[in-house]
Amino acid sequence: MRRNPQRCRWLDERFGSRERPYVSVVDAIRTAVETQAVVAKHNAGQPEDGRIEFRIGVNLGDVVIDGDDIHGDGVNIAARLEGLAEPGGICI
Repeated sequence: MRRNPQRCRWLDERFGSRERPYVSVVDAIRTAVETQAVVAKHNAGQPEDGRIEFRIGVNLGDVVIDGDDIHGDGVNIAARLEGLAEPGGICI
């Protein structure tokens, strides 16, 4: 998976979820699609109890970055979208 570290970075991890703000929505969607493709490839050779599945939520809303923490409606809405995504899916 390709990623440009100047355009994104991990900020926070809570409740088994990671938050990553992007400068470009195109980069965010590209990373989400690539992530799901890599995980699907891994899962293809695994028994059901050995599979992992991510749900990804992407929102274009504004965020406030405070050191290594991230706040704002953009984060809250992305978390809700994540919950709407099917396992292995992306909700935008």
